[in-house]
Amino acid sequence: MNLEYTKKLQKLTSENRKIFLNVANKIKFNYAKSETAADIVIEDMLDHLLEAQSNGMHAQQFFGQNYQEYAEEIIEELPDTKPIDKLWHFAFIVCLTLSSSLLPFSIIEMIRYLVTGKHIMLHSISFTLNTALFIILLIILISFTLNSMKNNAFREKKSMFIFIVIFSLMVSIPLVLYTVLPIGPKFYLDYRFAIPSELLLLILTIWIYRNKVSPS
Repeated sequence: MNLEYTKKLQKLTSENRKIFLNVANKIKFNYAKSETAADIVIEDMLDHLLEAQSNGMHAQQFFGQNYQEYAEEIIEELPDTKPIDKLWHFAFIVCLTLSSSLLPFSIIEMIRYLVTGKHIMLHSISFTLNTALFIILLIILISFTLNSMKNNAFREKKSMFIFIVIFSLMVSIPLVLYTVLPIGPKFYLDYRFAIPSELLLLILTIWIYRNKVSPS
């Protein structure tokens, strides 16, 4: 969504905004349907709600008592997501996962080598298994976050607590398991090759998001 949408959103009363976001997020985060079409419908819905609000109508009157049913009716009318769009979403998650996990490690490797002259040695089997575990937990975290946003509940205390728990497990479990179970031949990631590659991957991640996942 653009800046104009944000400005319009702020014109709603706090109660009307809460109800609108409850409906809009259910539509926005339904990835079986076209995101571009959903954005158009949501912006149009916001314009009509602002007009209704100026005439003294409350959002509850605008959407009716059952917000879920209203959202589902709109979702049914939206075109399905194209298979290529689903592939772009998958590519975005994969690139984001790899760049966000490997780049910080490579920077730490660079600092260690420049300070001590020694590389961080890794055990191949343990590294592979724990990287896979980290990716799985990250996907769970992303799925939980998107689902919470869809239900307009991400800022609730329960959701924030679950988010912190999953994030803590994502960081700690692979690290602990790698420390106590070093398995496989040793190797190291040469930061001189790793960091440029991971920066290019990060740039690709940003490009995919801006041009394919959430184009303006």
